[in-house]
Amino acid sequence: MVAGFKKKRINSFERVGEILRSKREELGFSLSEIARSVKIREENLHLLEDGYYDKLPADVYARGFIKSYADFLDIDYRKLLTVFKKERGIQENIDKDRGLIKREPERKVSMPIITPRLIKVVIIVLIVTAAFFYLWYQMNNFSKNPELTIFEPSNDVTLDTDIVVFKGVAEKDGELMINGQGVFINSDGSFEEKVNLQEGLNTIGIVIRDRLGRETELTRKILVRK
Repeated sequence: MVAGFKKKRINSFERVGEILRSKREELGFSLSEIARSVKIREENLHLLEDGYYDKLPADVYARGFIKSYADFLDIDYRKLLTVFKKERGIQENIDKDRGLIKREPERKVSMPIITPRLIKVVIIVLIVTAAFFYLWYQMNNFSKNPELTIFEPSNDVTLDTDIVVFKGVAEKDGELMINGQGVFINSDGSFEEKVNLQEGLNTIGIVIRDRLGRETELTRKILVRK
């Protein structure tokens, strides 16, 4: 900043470049001296004074040049910025009228064209997807033991009778045994079987085995007291 000078009042009808050039010449500085002091290339200062903003880098750089130049000449940067914005607005309107600013064409969303090739690809994708889920389902079932749930009797119960009825559901395609004796499974997977008990503690084993030889085993302990 140049010491000993007062900030200049800006005539709103002057361009930014005219204001800067007028003040520079008034103070007796050359553009090369200004360029060395504010670290801005001399050709950019020429463009700034001549108002060729479109040949400068983006507006954000132009504003930075104006601020550095204005600070050196002790001119109010905020007022210069107001003039700069006004100039840019006028120039953009002129460019629009001349058709220099290109408007982006409206983007039309095109629908995909359905062709035999596209239909074939979709069918293949659907088949592959279905095959994948089928294999996943089979592998998931392969790793599972057969189903077996006992509704009655509960475990660790005490009875005063020597007969108990087992009720539950099991893998309907499996082989069900209670204490080694085969039990019939209904079409819905349910079963019901009477089992004879001995006085004292009875440990009853219930086993279901599927066609792959996988087993699920449950145990019921029943105490008989008469």
